[in-house]
Amino acid sequence: MKNLILIFLVSLLMLSPVLVMAQDIGDYPLGKHGWMFDVATAVPLMKIVESNDANTKMDVLPVAGLGGGLCIYWTDVNVIDHKKIVALNAPMLYASTRIDDEKKLDLTVAATVGFFDNLIEFGVGYELGKLPYERSRLVGLFSLGVSF
Repeated sequence: MKNLILIFLVSLLMLSPVLVMAQDIGDYPLGKHGWMFDVATAVPLMKIVESNDANTKMDVLPVAGLGGGLCIYWTDVNVIDHKKIVALNAPMLYASTRIDDEKKLDLTVAATVGFFDNLIEFGVGYELGKLPYERSRLVGLFSLGVSF
């Protein structure tokens, strides 16, 4: 529970300068660029977790699933389709399963940073629920964003 609160506080800390700037700017241009809000959807591809093997420190797990959350992004506001130059997606909730163990559904709360119109996302998350072995609940994430 302490780690979950820590992740939440770190996410708020990361968002606070963005929220202050976005509050002043809103959906109006600051020159040619500005902050905008949207929903984010993503397909998680890989999780990086602490390994239980004595010879390795980290494991990269291929996963399949879906995630969604809030997105704050920097864009050229004079363009109609508002391509996301850089996006901060937080909080995100991912529901995923390991490809080699399809019986277990994992829930992960995460914060990600998206690039290339939020197509490629990297981030950190906190796994909820029961873990398969004793390890840290913090995970690294690599996802593909899905834009509507």
